[in-house]
Parts: sequence; structure tokens; C-alpha cells
Amino acid sequence: MRKADFVYLRNIFSVIFLTVLSFIYLEQRMFLIKQNYHQAMLKKCFKKELLKKEELVYKIAHLEAPVLLQNKFLAFNPGFDFAKSARVVKIPYANPAKSEEKVSYSGKVSFAVEIP
Repeated sequence: MRKADFVYLRNIFSVIFLTVLSFIYLEQRMFLIKQNYHQAMLKKCFKKELLKKEELVYKIAHLEAPVLLQNKFLAFNPGFDFAKSARVVKIPYANPAKSEEKVSYSGKVSFAVEIP
């Protein structure tokens, strides 16, 4: 090989080496940009969550007692009747011979027989 060939090969390898080096540099820069963007998004979400937390703390701190709210509600609606503690459960009508007692009580739950 001649000396010119070595110079030519050296120039080719130096260009390839610089190209690889520049790709590595660009990849690192892109990684840093992605990391910064991700960090900025996390900070933005964190600020939103802090605002939500402050709003909830404010709302919880200014809640009224349920008794006061009930009294205010009854003042505006004097005819309102609250639900009782017992429930009525309807059972479909099965046998006409046993229709003597239409409601049976067991504890807080009432069982009513449904008549067709």
C-alpha cells in the first residue's frame, strides 16, 4: 500500500469516528431534554395536586356539624319526615291459603306479602 492510501483510510476512519461521536453526543442531549421535560411535567402535576390538597383542607376545615345542617334543613322544610330505621321487604304472593297475616315482623325488617 502506498502512503496516500493510508492517508485516505485515516481520513475515512476519522470521519466515521467523528460521526459516531456526534451521534453519541446527540443521543445524550436528547436524553437530557426528555428528562427535563419529564421533570417539568412531574412538577406541574405536583403543583396541581398541592392545590387540590389545599382546597380539600380548606373545605374540611369549614365543614359544619351535621346537627346544625339538619336544623337548617328543617327550618326551611318543616313538613319533611325523615326515614325510619325499619325497612319493608316485599315477598311475591305464593300461596293463597296462607294469606291470613299479610305482614310479619322480625327485628327491624318488616316482611310484607304481595297480593296479586
